[in-house]
Amino acid sequence: MAQLEAELAQRRAQNPGVPEDVAIAISAAVAAFLGHRAKIKQMHYRTGQAWAQQGRVVVQAHHNIQRPR
Repeated sequence: MAQLEAELAQRRAQNPGVPEDVAIAISAAVAAFLGHRAKIKQMHYRTGQAWAQQGRVVVQAHHNIQRPR
């Protein structure tokens, strides 16, 4: 795992920016959601595990035991 994290850090250092096609796709999604174009002032990669954590929360929430009434 440490080797993968080191490789990821190295690749991010080589190319710290978000690819242009990804930025365009995000911009289009934001415009579709808001109904008008918006100026993107900043875009960067998230370093945390927020998406994975939220996914686990959803899965675990579906495992609640229902007691018969």
